[in-house]
Amino acid sequence: MSEERRQHRRFPVLKDFAEPVELTILDPEKGTRHVPGVITNVSAGGIDMVLLDVIDGQPTFRLSLHLPGIQRFEVEGKLVWSRPKGATSIVGLEFTKIDKEHKKQLAHMADVYWEATKAAAKKK
Repeated sequence: MSEERRQHRRFPVLKDFAEPVELTILDPEKGTRHVPGVITNVSAGGIDMVLLDVIDGQPTFRLSLHLPGIQRFEVEGKLVWSRPKGATSIVGLEFTKIDKEHKKQLAHMADVYWEATKAAAKKK
């Protein structure tokens, strides 16, 4: 298993771990719109998602997250990258606004995931 090189460790979102979400996109050119999607992984610094729309440009976003063991919370951020695939997009979003407690909880969840992954690899 390769070592995580990002500033914030990410962990995958597993089946039944998080519900589908609706991303509120704040685009100065296209206006505000709501796009449904599914989270693929999350960290204290951002999130990757599959969205049911094509996203381009440099829009900002708002998102309400609900993960097991963490009370629903709001984040804001910006689009870092987007890979359109037909009528969908795979996107990387960076948080620009997240409260300290939820950032700490996400970082802890990622650390636990990586420690468990290392332990499982050693057993093989």
